[in-house]
Amino acid sequence: MFLKSEGRFSRDDFQKFNEVISWDKKRFEKLRQEGWIEKFRNRVGKRKALYQLTYKSKRVIASVYSKLNGDEIPTSVFQDKSYMDKVYRNLIEQLRHPSPE
Repeated sequence: MFLKSEGRFSRDDFQKFNEVISWDKKRFEKLRQEGWIEKFRNRVGKRKALYQLTYKSKRVIASVYSKLNGDEIPTSVFQDKSYMDKVYRNLIEQLRHPSPE
């Protein structure tokens, strides 16, 4: 989600972010191979290569933000397939529509 606000970024920019959550040293290459990050511009002379999030990653981030804002709730939660589905549904409804006290 951090990278969404960055727009286009260099590998050095990514490494600064990666220092915060540094448990995976191969994260950058893994994200590229899995299609979450794509190269925007190749390295030319002293200009660094630039990367950006792919359409796939932008859609996932938008979906997460939408769910966090309460705009979009998964319909599977409302099907009551199990007791826990009902518990989660009721909790979500309480969070979305708190009772006035």
